[in-house]
Amino acid sequence: MKKKISIIIALTLLCFSCSIDEKNKTVKTGEKFNVGLCSYAVEGYEIKLMNENALKKVALIRKSIDGGFLRKECCCGVELWNFKAIGKGNETLIFKYFKSHGDSLLFHSGSSEIIKYYIEVTDGI
Repeated sequence: MKKKISIIIALTLLCFSCSIDEKNKTVKTGEKFNVGLCSYAVEGYEIKLMNENALKKVALIRKSIDGGFLRKECCCGVELWNFKAIGKGNETLIFKYFKSHGDSLLFHSGSSEIIKYYIEVTDGI
């Protein structure tokens, strides 16, 4: 029970801390890392890798605030993007927020809807 409450608190804090527009991170080749972003059930993020020789997207996991997978009735969830550093270099991860309407994706405009992470990949672990 305590673990579930602490997870709910952590996810709630994450949902209210998603306004960060830029981040810098240094990783070593072979290292895996996660990027957590909040989103609603019918919305989410699309990612663009600027230098695909440095990083590889491994997985995307969508979770609701209550720990289950996102459902349409969910109001706040978390997208956990998992990456692996595969080569030395610099990478810019650009996340664009979208809202789904049936089969189409409508991208929001404005700089507040784009989150950038600057990743430097150095020699292996």
